[in-house]
Amino acid sequence: MFASGKKNAFIQIIFLMAALTIAMLATSCGGDGQTSQGQNNDYAGAANVSVAGNDGPPLPGTIIFIDRLTKDPDPGIVTIWSMSPNGGEPQRIVNNTGTIPTASDFSLSPDCTRIMYSRVTKPSSDSRSALTRGNPLIITGVDGTNPVTITASSRLSLWAPDGKSVAYEPFNTEAPADPRADPAFDIRRSDTSGNDLGLIFTGLAETVSWSPDGTRLAFSNMGSETRFPPLCTIDINGSNFTKLIEGSSDSWARMPSWSPDSRRLVYVQMAEGQSESGGGEIWTIDVQTREKKQIWSTSEDGAPSDVTWSPDGSAILFSLATDGKRRELWLVNENGENPRRILNLEGNDNIEVMTWCNCAKIPDSLEAVK
Repeated sequence: MFASGKKNAFIQIIFLMAALTIAMLATSCGGDGQTSQGQNNDYAGAANVSVAGNDGPPLPGTIIFIDRLTKDPDPGIVTIWSMSPNGGEPQRIVNNTGTIPTASDFSLSPDCTRIMYSRVTKPSSDSRSALTRGNPLIITGVDGTNPVTITASSRLSLWAPDGKSVAYEPFNTEAPADPRADPAFDIRRSDTSGNDLGLIFTGLAETVSWSPDGTRLAFSNMGSETRFPPLCTIDINGSNFTKLIEGSSDSWARMPSWSPDSRRLVYVQMAEGQSESGGGEIWTIDVQTREKKQIWSTSEDGAPSDVTWSPDGSAILFSLATDGKRRELWLVNENGENPRRILNLEGNDNIEVMTWCNCAKIPDSLEAVK
C-alpha cells in the first residue's frame, strides 16, 4: 500500500508539472500556439532584438523611444515603446500600423499624462512632406480625451519643464523645399490651451531643448549664414541670444540636451564629411565657463544621435546609427566612463529617443495616436 501510494503521488506530480508547462507555453504564445502580436512584450518588426542589463549603478526613470520601419514589407509603421534603463524587455505603448503614420513629432508631457503631436491630415506620396508640412499641432490626454489644437501647422514642438506651456516652430506652408532659404521661421510659445505667449526666436532651429529650470532654450541655428550652424541659447522671453559654440568645417554641434541642473549641455559634435551614417562624438559644455569635455567617440561605422541626460544626471543615453539606421541604444556615465549597449535591433528599424522621464506612472497605451 505504501509503495503504491508513492507511485500514485509521483504520477500526480508528473501530470501537474506537465499541466503547468502547457499553461506557460499557452500564455507566452497568446493561447493559440501562435506568437501573440498583441502582447506588449512582443517586439514587432524587429528581425532580432538583444536587450542587455545596465552594467552600472541602478538608474531611475523610464526610457521611451519610437521605432519606425523604413523598408518593405511595412514602410511607415510607427511603434512607441517604454523600457527600463536597467534592462528588461521593451513594452509597446503605441502600435500604428498605417503605411503612412497618422502622427509625428511625438512628445510626452513631463507628468506623462498628456501627449503632443502633429496630426498628419494630408497624406502625400512624399513621406517627408506628409509628416512635416501643414499639419496641426495637438495636445491631448494620453487616452485621447480633451484635444486642443495649438497651431494649424508646425515643424517641431516641445514641452516646458513644468508642463504649463509649449514651444513650437510654425511651419510656413508656402515655404520653398529648402527651409534654409526661408527667413520666415521662428520659435513661438503657447500655453496648453492654445493662447499665444509670444515670439522667442526668429530663424530656423534644429533639435531645440528646454532647460529644466525653465529659463532657456538651446538649439542649432540652422538659419545661420554658414554651412556649419552654431549651437545657441536664448532666454524664454527672447533675450540674451548667445552663440555658445561657433560652427566650422572641423567641428559643429547639434542635438543639444540640458543636464538636470541646467548647468551643462550634452551634444553631438560632427565634422565635414560626417553624417548620421558614420562618425561623430559626444561632448558636454558648461554654459557658464564654456569648458568642454569629450564623453564618447565612435568609428566611421556608426554615428551617435538623440543624446539625452538621465533624470539624476549620472548617465547619458544615445542612439547609434549603423549603415544609416539607428538600431542601437547606449548608455555612458556622465564623466565618459562605462559605455554600454542596452538595446540592439536588426531589421528595418530606426530608433528615435522620445524621452527619459521620471514619471510616477508610465501610460500603458497612447490611444490618442493609434
